[in-house]
Amino acid sequence: MPPIIFCDDDFQAIDPQPDDPTVILVEIEDFAISKTLVDQDSSVDILYWDTFKKLRISKVEIQQYSEPIMGFSGERVNTKGYIDLFTKFGAGRTTRTVKIRYLIVDAHTSYNIFLGRPSLNMLGAVISTYHLAIKFLSISGDIVTVHVDQPTARKCYADSLRERPIHQVESPAPLQYQNQTQVFSPGKSSVTNDKCCPETRWEVLAQLSRIPHKGRNPVTMKMEGTVPDETSPEYKPPPTKQKQGPEQPDATPSWTGSWK
Repeated sequence: MPPIIFCDDDFQAIDPQPDDPTVILVEIEDFAISKTLVDQDSSVDILYWDTFKKLRISKVEIQQYSEPIMGFSGERVNTKGYIDLFTKFGAGRTTRTVKIRYLIVDAHTSYNIFLGRPSLNMLGAVISTYHLAIKFLSISGDIVTVHVDQPTARKCYADSLRERPIHQVESPAPLQYQNQTQVFSPGKSSVTNDKCCPETRWEVLAQLSRIPHKGRNPVTMKMEGTVPDETSPEYKPPPTKQKQGPEQPDATPSWTGSWK
């Protein structure tokens, strides 16, 4: 048996970036079926219901099987049975045909067929994602090479992303404390009136303690009620400093309501 090796000539994709799904073309019942995804992590081979209907195969050939299959994230998908179909891999004179047992699944997907470990082990296939190629031996002992259809692979991948619902992550709520909401951003601060639960105050204080400031933190003072707002009836300007000389005392308060 000749050894299966990969070299630079095995890479025949258009784009030199090889980070694409392994999508190939197979032949079933004299139909060339593109959008065939090869996944080594799958324990089953799947033929999707829409693809089955296009093959013009009688439904009486479907064998009864009702056990669901489980997806990667734990979701269960019902099956409509299974069917054994001869599937040809390769092109030209170097091909190989094997009988694959497909589970039939009625699901919305951008692929036609899903090939897993059972069919790959039946072929004795070796996959190189770096070269975007699959190699295995034919019946005569020759090496069959199947190349990834890169444009189709990228189109299927893009379509699958559009078909899946996108769960948007809500923006984190601003940190809140009594009577005020402090929104932190680099180099900026914004204060609006609001109320909140007391648990978030400790989080605010922990962040404020890491912000350099001069003197006592006015936001913390606000929480303690020692620095009322200038519009509040309880507000009293700090005592003015008496300057030397004949000049009049400066009545401008030292607290302007902002903090550094």
